[in-house]
Amino acid sequence: MKKIAIKTNLLGRGETFKILAVGHATGYPVLLVGPPGVGKTRVLLDYSMGLNNGNAIDALQHTFILETDEGTRPAEIKGRVDMEKLLAPGIDTATGKNLTPRYELNSPITKSKMILINEVDKANPGLRNSMLGVMNEKMLFNGQDKIYCPWELFCASCNVIPKEEANNPFWDRFVIKHQVNRLTKTQLLQYFGKNSKAPVEINLPESNDIDTFIASDINSDLLRSFLDVTYDILSDRSLSYIPRIIAAVAFVFDVNVKKAAIKACEILAGPERAKTLGTKLEPAEISNIRNKIEYINTLQNYDQILNQIEDIKKAAKAASVLDSVTKVDLEDLAKDLNKILSKHPVYNAGLPQDAVSAN
Repeated sequence: MKKIAIKTNLLGRGETFKILAVGHATGYPVLLVGPPGVGKTRVLLDYSMGLNNGNAIDALQHTFILETDEGTRPAEIKGRVDMEKLLAPGIDTATGKNLTPRYELNSPITKSKMILINEVDKANPGLRNSMLGVMNEKMLFNGQDKIYCPWELFCASCNVIPKEEANNPFWDRFVIKHQVNRLTKTQLLQYFGKNSKAPVEINLPESNDIDTFIASDINSDLLRSFLDVTYDILSDRSLSYIPRIIAAVAFVFDVNVKKAAIKACEILAGPERAKTLGTKLEPAEISNIRNKIEYINTLQNYDQILNQIEDIKKAAKAASVLDSVTKVDLEDLAKDLNKILSKHPVYNAGLPQDAVSAN
């Protein structure tokens, strides 16, 4: 498994970077949905730079970005004729004879590892159709020509998915959909006052990591519960991707298989379905404590964080006497709490360096 260190000026986009990593690890297309100006393009560029050790030139050389509107033509995807090879092919240095003119397309998308199609909701049907082969088969189809597209991450963005197109199969091709929201006022104040930002560290599993996890950790009972919650709203295409997405989420988000399944459900089917799955996979008391732990991420006051920790400890003590709650459940919660606290800037700013973790 690789580790990526992403240097970014963006704030509050750790979740989005992880979503990109899930798409990268699985090879499934990602759709970023959000209003203008929230950094949807920047987050992909920063992710690409992280993969290239911060080298902006290498990152841009391997990244294809297309800004679309109603008038964008399919040629922007398929490429344009190389006029030099067609009209002035030159001379063969070995024989001294004129080279035969060739009809050849110059297609930058076929040479890119990272692809971002911006404002894809505004793309016309012709442009969308030209994207499908690149998305699905990683092939650019142009008449009899078939050109392999070696992309590692295919990403598109839009402000909203048009309501009248909600059932259009085009949107179902984006297996992973992620809402990118505006920063809160508190986050903006933090952004204004913080000049240097620590790199965002991301786990990136490889294919054999995912295969091993599926074989050893994902069982039929978990998949059955997942299907019970999502079968009525996900297509067969999306449902077929469940095991690989769960495995990728487990590595990227550094969580156990149950939490990975709940997070995968949130990605594929939304937060309400994820809550429903959570009630199937773990006791309500554990879900309640987990929500309390995650709420700490939103707190920007040290005393509020301490009060929340005490509330969590009381809830964990009450849950520990229940037959439905295991020692492993409580140990996992303790790990989650300490992980959040170790990365929380407000909490760490208020503690001495030798402070003990919250158990």
